[in-house]
Formats: sequence, structure tokens, C-alpha cells
Amino acid sequence: MSAIIMKLRRHFLDGLSFDDDISLGEKSKLIQFRAPSPLVKLTWVCDDKLFSLDINVKGGKPTKSISKLPDSSGFICFEKDYKPDNCVLLDAYGKERIRLTVPWELTGRDISQNAKMFFVGMGGPFDDPTTGQKGKFGVSACIESADDYFFIATDYYFELDYHAGKFLWAKDIRI
Repeated sequence: MSAIIMKLRRHFLDGLSFDDDISLGEKSKLIQFRAPSPLVKLTWVCDDKLFSLDINVKGGKPTKSISKLPDSSGFICFEKDYKPDNCVLLDAYGKERIRLTVPWELTGRDISQNAKMFFVGMGGPFDDPTTGQKGKFGVSACIESADDYFFIATDYYFELDYHAGKFLWAKDIRI
């Protein structure tokens, strides 16, 4: 059996902490009348051991956002750097498993490898544009490109098989 994250707890700069599975109503009561405070640490249990992951804060904001994967087998992390490989899959122990790079090739568009691109966060799921089949889990990314006359920033959804660390397809989601 693979390792599973249990008893995930979020810790904030102002000292507040709560379990990840807390109800929205309970969370609202806890944060009522409080100024927003950045997430600075996660703690959880895996294989009967306590683990923690510190999240640095710079300029009053966390340097990354992190979420538990749907099957609790690990985390997906989005670093706040605007670079093509700012998405990382972590295992259930909090160790880097795979660093992902924006798969611009899947867009089917003529995009320069030098275009500015970065992951934004989790997204969707959306329908596969070629089959119409509903996606399961994915991330969104922004790809910015320019020529002598135009600047274009386009958001894309990339369907992700997070177990294999592979992107399956892309969909233009600009609004």
C-alpha cells in the first residue's frame, strides 16, 4: 500500500491553525474578525510519523501555495516564481518527487521556447477538446508571447496524471 497523508493541519503566521478537513462553517468561526494571515507551515501524519513542511513568507505573502492531491498520496506545490518549472509534485513525506515544466508543446500553437510561461495553480477540470471526455485533475498556466506588434497572454488548462507526472492534453481557457 502506498503512503497516505492523514491529519493534515494548516498553521498560519498569526498563530491560528486548523485541520484540513474542518467544515467551512467551523473555519468561518475560527477566522471571523481576523486579518488574513499567510500559511507558514503544514503538519501531517504518514506511516504513523509526524511530518512538517515550512512555507517561507516574503513581503507578507507565502512563497508557494500547496494543496493535498485528491487521493492523499502527496501534494502539489506552486512556487510564486514566474518560471516555467514552478510546479512541484511532493510525495506523502513532503519530499520533491517531480518538478513539472509548462508543456507548451501540447497547446498546438506556434509558441517560442523563449516565451514567458509559468503555472498559476490548480484548475478545471475541463473537457478534452479532442474527445469531449471530462478531465479529472489539472493545472492552469499562463503563456505570454510577443512579437513586434502584439503582446498575448493566454491561459491554458493542462490535464495532469499526477501519479506518472505527465501531462495528457491542453485546452485554451482564456476568457
